[in-house]
Amino acid sequence: MIQINKFHWAISILFLVIAIILISVLIYQISKLKKIKRFNLNGFLLFDIQPKKQRIKMNKNFANLEILPDFIRFNPLAKAEWCDISSFLKILTKNSITKFKKAIEHKEFNDPEFNIEISLINQSTEKMNFKLYFNPLNEETILLTLKWSEKDANVKSLFAKTSENTRNLIKNDYKYILFIKLHSKQLMQDNSIIDLVTQHIPSNLSVYMDFIRDEDKLFFTVPDNLPTNGSIKIMLEDVLKSLKTAIKYVNFAAVFNKDLCDRITNKNLDIILNYLYFLKNNKIDVNFKTFNNNLINTDAFKNFYKQYSRGIKAIEKGEIEIESTSLKTLGNSTSNLKILSPVFKDKELDQQLRLSMAGLDLFWYLDQEFINKLKTSYKIQNAFLVIEDYNFIKTDLSAIKTLIEDSKNLIQIIKLNNMSNNDLIFKRLDLLSVSGENVGVHIKTIDEDVIQTINKNNIKYIIFDKEIATNLDNPKNLMLLSTLINMLKDKKPLLIFEKLDITNHKRILQEKYNKILYTK
Repeated sequence: MIQINKFHWAISILFLVIAIILISVLIYQISKLKKIKRFNLNGFLLFDIQPKKQRIKMNKNFANLEILPDFIRFNPLAKAEWCDISSFLKILTKNSITKFKKAIEHKEFNDPEFNIEISLINQSTEKMNFKLYFNPLNEETILLTLKWSEKDANVKSLFAKTSENTRNLIKNDYKYILFIKLHSKQLMQDNSIIDLVTQHIPSNLSVYMDFIRDEDKLFFTVPDNLPTNGSIKIMLEDVLKSLKTAIKYVNFAAVFNKDLCDRITNKNLDIILNYLYFLKNNKIDVNFKTFNNNLINTDAFKNFYKQYSRGIKAIEKGEIEIESTSLKTLGNSTSNLKILSPVFKDKELDQQLRLSMAGLDLFWYLDQEFINKLKTSYKIQNAFLVIEDYNFIKTDLSAIKTLIEDSKNLIQIIKLNNMSNNDLIFKRLDLLSVSGENVGVHIKTIDEDVIQTINKNNIKYIIFDKEIATNLDNPKNLMLLSTLINMLKDKKPLLIFEKLDITNHKRILQEKYNKILYTK
């Protein structure tokens, strides 16, 4: 009997010891999980980044490698060794990548207070704040700090969800889509967009909306499962009316009804939007309107769809050419400089698209393919690279910068179409060249605004559109040209005239200035 009691006592002690061990392990694991949770909700990581070498390394002296947050744990950066900068970009959303590259290109981090708000892939911006801080250590290396913190849980989110993937427009069922296109010069920071939205979209509607951003295009969606009544439709009509007061920021705004939302696909979304821009450019009253399925059932849309699609397919297949235009001196000798521009191989298609679709996204895609073609299969020297201003604003500067650095005497020329974009245009041009030696402008008109804009910027090359060159007989044009030349004599820029009638205008131009080239 005593032996049995001793056995039971020993078993009880064993179970007690096991229980204590299990409880201790459980407490340790819970404390570890809490520690990880605290790290994930509020913390920071430090990185050394060398932009010129396109590499980055996590600073392991300031990182607990055992409790790295999920967004970095399985990334090559977690090894705390030098790796390609693309490893860091993989954790950022598309818009945040643009912000990050812009900060590096602009060297904005020379301001000690400078930081940028970002968002990370698969990380909620509704609950967390993410920021990047830049601290230059020397000419080669920047100390990059990634900080994150939990938002105030009592603050209600402005939107149901936020995203930068327009595929969500196709994946989900929506009752309405509110579409806003910003002016190119108003590629605003996220806070500015939120300010814009809160002024024009009532909060009792926005909290049900998904917000999707693609560069200058903003989509605000109303889910299909909201009660069907007329109040939402009326609210959206009021939003459109309100947005008319924000034309400084808003280039275009529209609401799509459910029957049109249901017809949107990955293939036709870009074409539908550009069809609306096309109608607006042709003075048809489509801005700040509501659209249903009838928009895409018309013969006009089907014809536009066919033409636009032909252009897109040609670009995707690489069916474009680099057109080289030679330049002449006033003495009629051939200059070693030339003008490069992209054209479609199908000359008839090229002419049709330029007549009907200038200023649409199609020509931005053409410029991007043009730049890629120059980088990979064309040896450039002594050439002008001409890009439209609205395309230049959206083009990645690093691609052009690389092109200039890898080429012999490549000069970037921007066609000035919209003078309201000038400040942004010239800021970006300054980033391409501190001295202004390899940048210039193409102008279609000469007036006081153009003269003042060119005079206050360090421009070494000016191309005059054929509309100017073929109308020099007009006394007003000649007077304005004389004013511009007189203001620029000390800067001594090179002037190029497109389609100049050398017989009639050679003498008068030679009397005024001697650094002149022209195209026939």
